[in-house]
Amino acid sequence: MPVRYFIIPLVETVHSTNPWRSDRDMKYINNQHKRDGLSVQGFDWRHNGAANVAIAKIEADTTTLNTLAAYPDVLRFPANINSTLTAARVNAVKARLDDLDLPSGWVNVSLTYKNVIHNIVRLFKINKYMYSLDGLKENLFAGGLTRNSTLSQIPAGKRARLRKFAENHGMDTTELTGSTTIQAAFIQLMAAQTQVQDI
Repeated sequence: MPVRYFIIPLVETVHSTNPWRSDRDMKYINNQHKRDGLSVQGFDWRHNGAANVAIAKIEADTTTLNTLAAYPDVLRFPANINSTLTAARVNAVKARLDDLDLPSGWVNVSLTYKNVIHNIVRLFKINKYMYSLDGLKENLFAGGLTRNSTLSQIPAGKRARLRKFAENHGMDTTELTGSTTIQAAFIQLMAAQTQVQDI
């Protein structure tokens, strides 16, 4: 079956018998899809409900892939991910990332769709790292912060963990100052992850 890459929303289901436990599943994908042979892998982006999405590699029949792509809140990447973005596609990808409050300033015409997918996975890994270290399961964007907020607006503990992630990837943390926006910091941290990031 063909394989395509998507940015797809997540839905959270709280267990009726245990309100502290919940599951996050990709919207529009159900158990019947999986019984029919659909295969999915992905990384999620946790944003306190504002942009809970995943980037996913989905293997399914063409009809299912086309059905998923038709939803207005789903972004499907082209079949040929080795093709380079056109100026129009750069604007479209940036607009979609902006809608999700994801850093978008790095998208340009020199990139292939595969580069874009790898970079989005890198961004999601930063977010996942921050979320998993926070005992309260709050993320970087708690308290109304957005990608245009500055690092000085992030609570000190979270700022220290973000700096630790940078150090773990060999980044010169002097580049991260209080006036650096979260978007700019994420772009620098994305670039610091030199290994190829696939789903």
